[in-house]
Amino acid sequence: MIFTAPWIIPVSSPPLKNAWVQLKGDSITALGTGTPPTHSPEETIDFPNAALMPGLINAHAHIEFSGTSHPQNSFAAWARSVQNAQQNKSKTDLENAWQQNCQQLLKTGSTSVVNHCNATPENINSIHPRLFQIAEIVGSSATTATQTYQYACEQQLHRSRQPNSPFESFNISPTSLYAVAPLVLEQFFKNRSPHQLLSIHVKESREEHELFNHGTGPLSQLVKDRGGLMWLKDPIGWLAEHEGLTEKTLIIHGNYLNETDQNLLKQSQASVVHCPGSHQYFKHEPFPLAELLSEDINICLGTDSLASNTELSMLQEIRWLIARYPEISYPQALELATINGAQALGVAEQRGQLKATFDADIIAIPLSDPNDWHSAVEATEVFMNCVAGKILYSTPQIATR
Repeated sequence: MIFTAPWIIPVSSPPLKNAWVQLKGDSITALGTGTPPTHSPEETIDFPNAALMPGLINAHAHIEFSGTSHPQNSFAAWARSVQNAQQNKSKTDLENAWQQNCQQLLKTGSTSVVNHCNATPENINSIHPRLFQIAEIVGSSATTATQTYQYACEQQLHRSRQPNSPFESFNISPTSLYAVAPLVLEQFFKNRSPHQLLSIHVKESREEHELFNHGTGPLSQLVKDRGGLMWLKDPIGWLAEHEGLTEKTLIIHGNYLNETDQNLLKQSQASVVHCPGSHQYFKHEPFPLAELLSEDINICLGTDSLASNTELSMLQEIRWLIARYPEISYPQALELATINGAQALGVAEQRGQLKATFDADIIAIPLSDPNDWHSAVEATEVFMNCVAGKILYSTPQIATR
């Protein structure tokens, strides 16, 4: 198969004008400019008003969540509201949310997604991006935390034996340090495999900062109400002590990282996932993007969930990032959404770029001006989403010859 377009944005190299990319099976075989190979018998698809680029890597989402009608002035109040909403969902509600949200992820350009989940639907029949599943351990009390840890382990074992698993990988992580009983946290980090992806919410809110530093505030009260014990620990330092900071670690949000935290992250080669939409929803203090990038800490992007964002759109996250950080260029923003995400997931030699031998994860983004590839930043949906050489989403605008 061959795709042609006015522009190809490989991300790792300058954009190509009037270009083509050739696929065979699930891989890219070649790309170039001018007339595409004529000897090839493959089908050719033209995108006359689009730019082709690597699929976007959404490094943090909660596909099962829906609805932003939750408190915004207090993170603890928001967490209570979300938990109540999830507990009232039926099996059908959960499956419908998965189907609808996977469709939204595809039509807005995500080809790989790190998904945090408390209850994975048994039958995932919807068409979906590549899923790096994170089964969350949650429970301030030791009893609840033990139950969710055991359930996550059972799910991991079940999914590992399942033929044709819908998941690229199935991992287990505490949702955060304060939301899991210390005894269970110790057990998890003692038993975990260092080769597995660890994705954990850390230093997300002001209330979390108050909890860990003073043992007070609304989030502290939420932990106590759920039967938990208060412990005053430094989250990043505690993770480092327990071998929880490695190149396989995703620090979700990290909105309130200090200089010591940044040094530990740099030494460990852990990644930080910034979620601009969720950040704005809670009106957090400015994210230390420039400081983290200057320290060569790998920053990638995520959408978080519909409980704290209006869309599961990486295109929207890129626009918000550029709008809020004028020092970030469009090419740099694309790197955060592609190459950096691939690095965080340990697939940088396969994804995040358009390059021969790389996976054929390709999206076609509409251009308001076919002569200017930068106009792709204005797009709200893609013309096409191709994952592993298969077109999973497309609109009537594409033309086949």
